[in-house]
Amino acid sequence: MEWSASNRHSKCFYKGLLLSCKVSYNKITANRQIVAYGFLVFEMLAQNISIGSFTMYVSTIMMFTSALTGLMTGFSEINLYDYYFDDLEEYVSVPRKLRCGTRKVENKSHVIEFCHVSYKYPGSNAFALKDVCIRIR
Repeated sequence: MEWSASNRHSKCFYKGLLLSCKVSYNKITANRQIVAYGFLVFEMLAQNISIGSFTMYVSTIMMFTSALTGLMTGFSEINLYDYYFDDLEEYVSVPRKLRCGTRKVENKSHVIEFCHVSYKYPGSNAFALKDVCIRIR
């Protein structure tokens, strides 16, 4: 798979879509529970079911909802992990000769040096780093 901005954009869009579907599913689940509990309370007050049966039905509804939510969450996570796997697959598909250089690194000391570095976060007036010098050997 070749990297492109539109490809990345569609991945972000799909992740957002999955999240919005999950939110919609949670709203549907809440509405379904309200209707089920309302029906059970009505039946209990009409003395069509006993308090023991009411408790059993409520427990069953809660377990069913929990299992269904877990299943939907699992499917959503599998879809999201698929996109992370795409990135890994893209890296692995790069030819080995491009990932492993043939030049030998000389065995002498190397130094990375930053002199008089300053940084402030965007929108901030205060410096997070000011006139910092660092040498890494």
